[in-house]
Amino acid sequence: MHCIEIYKINPSELNPEIDLDSQEFSDKITALVDPVIDLYVNKYRLPKVARGWKIVENVSSEDSDINVDDIREEQSVYTVKVFLNSDFTGGDIHFIHRDFTANVSPGDVLIYPSSYINAYKVMPVTSGSQKYLVNKYRFPGTAEG
Repeated sequence: MHCIEIYKINPSELNPEIDLDSQEFSDKITALVDPVIDLYVNKYRLPKVARGWKIVENVSSEDSDINVDDIREEQSVYTVKVFLNSDFTGGDIHFIHRDFTANVSPGDVLIYPSSYINAYKVMPVTSGSQKYLVNKYRFPGTAEG
């Protein structure tokens, strides 16, 4: 079974102000993150079919609901999150069943299996706004969603 892993990329290469719909953004993220994803997929012999990057901005000061990236509903095998900025406090990701908290910072690439065993809560952001990218990877031939 594959595990929760955190990799590091050069945070100075990340610019949370860049136009997220631009080809420049897509090319830069791909160039930065693909080598890290390759390490993970080669280690666990996983597919590498991406759904596409989406930005998440977390400004909540309240506890989040429990989140599950469900392989059955989304047909995702694993989830990748790339953390962009540092001008916030809080926002760590707590994996409930594993009793593990990812204390994230800019340039962190968090990769974890999409399953109920990795249900998580995003801890409250107590100041500022946390920005990260998320992409879900699926098996070839499964529905896009």
